[in-house]
Amino acid sequence: HGVVATALFTFLFLWQGTRLFRRGMAEPPDANSLALTFAGILDSIRQQQNLPALGAAIVTSDSVVQLHVVGVRRFGGTVAATRDDRWHLGSVFKHQVAVLVAQLVQRGTLSWSTTLGEHFPELAATMRPEYRSRTLRDLLSHSAGLPRDWTSEPPRPGRAARAEAVRWALLAPPAATPGTYAYSNVGYM
Repeated sequence: HGVVATALFTFLFLWQGTRLFRRGMAEPPDANSLALTFAGILDSIRQQQNLPALGAAIVTSDSVVQLHVVGVRRFGGTVAATRDDRWHLGSVFKHQVAVLVAQLVQRGTLSWSTTLGEHFPELAATMRPEYRSRTLRDLLSHSAGLPRDWTSEPPRPGRAARAEAVRWALLAPPAATPGTYAYSNVGYM
């Protein structure tokens, strides 16, 4: 939970910072200063979360502004991790979904307080009552109570398959008491 929140915060902080620099709203620091600061932030997060290594990049539409790796390849090891190592990637789209949703909220297209019952009125009568009042904020903060993973056949690509996944999720028993944290990949489908 802390790793995801810290990583998302760091991503949004750095992403927003690069947007401001490109718009001329702030002067970008010199490259050496930025590199030291970025590497320091990464290493601080790595140590706080007890990770062997952590890598991240600041990317604009024009270039990779910074790319750093800190730590070692294995817990207890001494060989430094590098950008050329193979990395396990998990939950790589959740932060992108969260940013896109936040942009839609900012534009007024969506609201953090929109409930599942309001967003899916055609399913409100058949969805589990526990889910009707769960909000977009609940989904993105893993507190809607939805199952962790899809337990049926893997969803197929396409709109019909996504609608099928939504129907399945809204009929599945809660994995946790709605309103409490329980990691859910399904909440981001």
